[in-house]
Amino acid sequence: MKEAIVQPDLNVEVVDSEIPVPNDDEVVIKVMVSGSNPKDWKLPVMFKKAMNSGDDIAGVVHEIGRNVYEFKPGDRVASFHQMMSKGGSFAEYAVSWAHTTFHIPNKTSFEEAASIPLAAMTAAMGLYQRLEGLPLPWHPTTKPTPLIVYGAATAVGAYAIKLARLSNIHPLICVAGRGIQFVETIIDKDKGDVILDYRDGNDKLVANMKTEIEKAGGKVEYAFDAVSEHGSYDTICKVLDHEAGQITLVLPGNDYSAIPSSIKRTDTMVGAVHPDMDLNQLQTEAGGETYHADFGYVMFRFFSRGLSEGWFRGHPQEVVPGGLAGISSALKNLKDGKASAVNGEKKDFEVYSCHVSPDGSRLVTAAGDGYVRVWSTEAVFRVADPNYDGPKQLASMSYHSGTIHTVRFSGNGRYLASGADDKIVCVYTLDPHPPSHNATFGTDEPPPVETWKIHRRLIGHDNDVQDLGWSYDSSILVSVGLDSKVVVWSGYTFEKLKSMSGHQSLVKGIAFDPANKYFATASDDRTVKLWRFTPPGPNSTSYDQLSNFTLEKTITAPFVSSPLTTYFRRCSWSPDGNHIAAANAVNGPVSSVAIINRGSWDGDIHLIGHEGPVEVCAFSPRLFSKIRPTDQPLDSKGQHISNLVTVIACAGQDKALTVWITSNSRPLVITQDLALKSLSDLAWTPDGTSLFITSLDGGIMCVMFEPGELGYEVSLEETEKTLERFGAGRRGAGIIEGTDALLLEERSREGELRDAEGRMGALMGDAPPSQNSNINGNSTPAPPSTSAANGVTPAHDVGSNLVNGDAQPGPDGDKSDKAQAPEDPNKEKLEKLKSRVTITKDGKKRIAPLLLSSSGGHQSSLPRAQLMSTSKNGQGVRSDAPQTVLELSKPFDGLPKGGLASLLLGNKRKWAQIEGAEECQIEKRIALTRSEGAVPILTNTTDGLVPAKTGSGMAGQQPTPEYIRPAIVNPSLTISQVRLAVPRIRRHIVQTYGEASGLPVAIGDSDGPNDAHPSSNRQAHSDVMIEARNPSQLPTTGKAPDQEPCRVTVSRRGLPLWQDFLPRSTLLVTGNKVFWAVGCEDGSIHAWTSAGRRLVNALILESQPVILECKNNWLLCVTAAGMCYVWDMKTLGSPHPPVSLAPVLDIAIYSLQDHVTLGPAVTSAHLNAEGRIVVTLSNGDGFAYSPSMYVWQRLTELWWAVGSQYWNTTDSSLGDIRSAAGSKNASNVSAGIIPFLERGTTSESMVRGKSVLLQRLVKQLLSREGYEGFESCVSVAHLENRMAGAMMLGSKEEFQVYLYMYAKRLGAEGLKSKVEELLRGLLGGVSEEDEGEAATEKLAQRNAEDRNWDNTTEVLCGWSRKELLRGVILILGKNRDLQRITVPYANVLGVTSEQDTDGDSMVS
Repeated sequence: MKEAIVQPDLNVEVVDSEIPVPNDDEVVIKVMVSGSNPKDWKLPVMFKKAMNSGDDIAGVVHEIGRNVYEFKPGDRVASFHQMMSKGGSFAEYAVSWAHTTFHIPNKTSFEEAASIPLAAMTAAMGLYQRLEGLPLPWHPTTKPTPLIVYGAATAVGAYAIKLARLSNIHPLICVAGRGIQFVETIIDKDKGDVILDYRDGNDKLVANMKTEIEKAGGKVEYAFDAVSEHGSYDTICKVLDHEAGQITLVLPGNDYSAIPSSIKRTDTMVGAVHPDMDLNQLQTEAGGETYHADFGYVMFRFFSRGLSEGWFRGHPQEVVPGGLAGISSALKNLKDGKASAVNGEKKDFEVYSCHVSPDGSRLVTAAGDGYVRVWSTEAVFRVADPNYDGPKQLASMSYHSGTIHTVRFSGNGRYLASGADDKIVCVYTLDPHPPSHNATFGTDEPPPVETWKIHRRLIGHDNDVQDLGWSYDSSILVSVGLDSKVVVWSGYTFEKLKSMSGHQSLVKGIAFDPANKYFATASDDRTVKLWRFTPPGPNSTSYDQLSNFTLEKTITAPFVSSPLTTYFRRCSWSPDGNHIAAANAVNGPVSSVAIINRGSWDGDIHLIGHEGPVEVCAFSPRLFSKIRPTDQPLDSKGQHISNLVTVIACAGQDKALTVWITSNSRPLVITQDLALKSLSDLAWTPDGTSLFITSLDGGIMCVMFEPGELGYEVSLEETEKTLERFGAGRRGAGIIEGTDALLLEERSREGELRDAEGRMGALMGDAPPSQNSNINGNSTPAPPSTSAANGVTPAHDVGSNLVNGDAQPGPDGDKSDKAQAPEDPNKEKLEKLKSRVTITKDGKKRIAPLLLSSSGGHQSSLPRAQLMSTSKNGQGVRSDAPQTVLELSKPFDGLPKGGLASLLLGNKRKWAQIEGAEECQIEKRIALTRSEGAVPILTNTTDGLVPAKTGSGMAGQQPTPEYIRPAIVNPSLTISQVRLAVPRIRRHIVQTYGEASGLPVAIGDSDGPNDAHPSSNRQAHSDVMIEARNPSQLPTTGKAPDQEPCRVTVSRRGLPLWQDFLPRSTLLVTGNKVFWAVGCEDGSIHAWTSAGRRLVNALILESQPVILECKNNWLLCVTAAGMCYVWDMKTLGSPHPPVSLAPVLDIAIYSLQDHVTLGPAVTSAHLNAEGRIVVTLSNGDGFAYSPSMYVWQRLTELWWAVGSQYWNTTDSSLGDIRSAAGSKNASNVSAGIIPFLERGTTSESMVRGKSVLLQRLVKQLLSREGYEGFESCVSVAHLENRMAGAMMLGSKEEFQVYLYMYAKRLGAEGLKSKVEELLRGLLGGVSEEDEGEAATEKLAQRNAEDRNWDNTTEVLCGWSRKELLRGVILILGKNRDLQRITVPYANVLGVTSEQDTDGDSMVS
């Protein structure tokens, strides 16, 4: 946080400090307003010590201590901080005791609340703890009780009067000076209260006091001296009763020896409500009690009740602008006696800003009175004309609740914007109609001539708005403030486009490049930052501008030791775009204005001529020539040769104005002592001949230059020519990096336009039919089409329909291969859309509007969400399921609801230390047992491994439940770290095979026990059935070997194909056209060919199978011990050793317990076409095993669901992923696995409500400093995670989709380093010559060599590197900031030299 440290000389240093941490009885408050009292400057001076001397806090509770019960974070409170301790109020956060903190109602402003704590408590302690005998306000007196209040207009004196009235203490003899008018508003003259003026002289004051005392009964026994210096107590003692008189003073430590001993003197020390030893010592010496926490607790809550009910109010305040930077001037004004909000004089409010409208007819100003005032410049220019009777003030607006720091007209003159310390930016528009009212009743404001209405209130800052700036084309408005933020608003819709927190301290100035390419911001972190931008379109949103408004350069050199005491750092940009003038720079020990050169962004020129810091610079908007245009020489082409110069004005804290011309090394004008206080802002008229100046003394000045004094104005056309070299006038064009870049951009946009037209036709119902129509989840043939998934034309034209991944003949047999698709059906229909007539609800005909791009030349980098219907039968409805069949094994035997339960034992184990046993005795016993060939049985405990204890066995025959019995518990489970639920042994296990079972059919899997053609085999497949009958009765002999065998039968249409018998009961069955397999209760696996021949001997596992899956020639078995086995049943081999599920079940996070711990359940386990294990869990996570790395990889988790903008989106429709029809091994291409896993994550998180906590965390993170790019970073990481998963799984189509999505996002973010790395990774062997059919054959092969970016082949995840690189280049081609990177790659591929743009163009 930022904290202000007050030095003994009352200068203030703003430093970075840690946010305070409360003790058990304290609260930490986010300071909204800090009060200031004379003691705030007296303590640093008295103790000669730098400190945060602020003690009056008003704000919002940030954190509370353990014992605090009255407050909670977010409460509006005021508080009295313990004096001379850390955590004072001159900071962003302060700490205070709970008993001196009190609630404030919503109707009480923070400014009013900040005036209460110290002053009101001082008055209360003086009246009720020091002056003995005065009644408390809740027990008012009924008899006259005269009281003298000296210093009645001070804050303490005023509160003393208010409290005395609540106690019915009258008459009040009040002594005041300039604040008499204020005191009259708080006394009750009907009860004898009077005000005496000390300015009449001491003798007259004493005489008047005696007169009033006589009227009150002849004597007065109580006096409250709120001044306690300059002889005030001497005057009081002359009239105070010398026998029973009491006087209390507020400045302990002074010499009060002149007070007669017969008068009881006490010192009121408000610090006595805090446990401070030093202050209590002072209090003890003054004759008072040492600690008044209880009194403070009661009175502060009394104040809170009074504020709520309306019978107690705060003291008038003077709000000092500038935040922490304004503390120094506030304390100095207090010391000099200049600060007073009750002096009765009309105040000249500080004027902080001014600006001239583009047409030069209006001047707008902003001041501390909370008004935006619009003036007529003609009235100013003709002030000396006695015949001019036009209005001077045109309008005044008061829509802010605080001091207004900045006002600016937009470049097009349509809007006026203002920013204030209420953290709000107001945008106004001029109402063309005349005002409908006169001056506001009760004010002396002149009647308005114009009506400026509030158009928008922009809320985006957390602290004072310090400066504003419009781009030259008025497309954006930028606000900066004391919250260190730079906020960009749309100049059309005033939506917040972006918020940047690049600065580390208060931002106090902004200037725009006239070429509309950059803007500069100046901050108290002693930097000027250059931000590059492209003007957004009228309908741009924050999502469109993710890569816009990027930091170009940070300039620090001229500001290394610049002071931090200025209100503003208003910089300016020269009209020719060449230079930036930066205020508050230094050149050695001298204040200066730094001139920064464009392009190199450095500067060795300093304008030196001011004795104090310069707060504002302003270039004249016009260029000047030293020679008259008619006298300028001509060049060889007959054009005038002109040496153009710029004019700049500077002003600041030294109250001086300087005007410089670039052709002179010395200032043209130096005007000193132009005002009584600092100059705050400068504004030139559009013709560059007049300059308006505002000052903190409340003055507005105008300097007018005679013709030729600054030079001769150059035409606006000449000025525009000077800006053309920086690209001005080519709105949003950026900088083309050459002709190749232009060609690349054209090719990129051609594909983009074609894709946009196709989407438009689809939106309006005119799109051609898709390749497959999905009805009730089943694919039906449709006319052929050449549409591309994700905008990419497939490598091979799909000329036939796809059913389950296999080519099916069309209605005309082979004629479908020869069918020609329309050249571009959407092109003609798009033209018809422009004149489409629709009928409205009231029967009127209207031309339907045509939807165009909402972001000008910039596409949104985020996914376009699509509406999904839950209906399954509606025509044209697209379900959430993938459009093609998932390329994963089918679950032949379903898992229990909620998944397969798992039990875990932690990994952290040690040998238990048994009391009384010798060292290592247990280890020795176990080693001896093992040496004899026995297997020791151990028990896991929290203390480690101990020998298992024997238990009594169960006797007698046990009853048989409805199911036969649980499977035999394998002894390996007693020591296994993972234990999965074991299926019950059922009497009859039946599974039909094919569509009749209602199970999905995978791509390329004809699902039959023979190799007949799929089209003739589909019905046969649905009739294939495997049946396992387990024995239902116990052995007749009572012995297990005499048990009946299990019968395994495979039949088709009720006719058995083959039968076999197994000596053990069966748990699970599975199979396909390649093989059949069953798992038995003893942990054995049996497999047969489709004809019933035994494939292999029984496979013996360590425990029972709990999941049995097959895909093509692959078989997966998951055992009760959590081991996963994968076998290739054709080669009778395995791609990797058995792998445990323990890592994916989060066993690493569980420590050893007395008993097993319930882990996440296994909701599914599958194989893909390459034999990769894919597992999903009940916590929403999805995993796949990488056989090349021998490790599990997490493919999806809830983190991506709540943090990524790409979760469950269809930006690149994964439902359209299909295998290329020309691929010779299309069945080996996986499709849609990652979306399937992500849908599972979404479902699990919704069922269990786990996403709520993460969403709450993410929501909090997004509002915290340092997490501005959180969503963007997580979204990019999510795409990278998807790409890596698709590559590992060999999901060719998914990989391409995610690659193109990733490239599009990188382009939108402008991540140059990642773009360059991506292109290098894709390049690989692209430069090698194609090898014809050999290259095509190589692409069709699926092997692990192409599963990493750095492989030496010309293939990457089954795709030609050239094809992928070409697609990425065309996506990135329209991003001009990346063209220096992309153009060389485009040249290597020949993209820029190709003429034919149909067929392979990539759209994004």
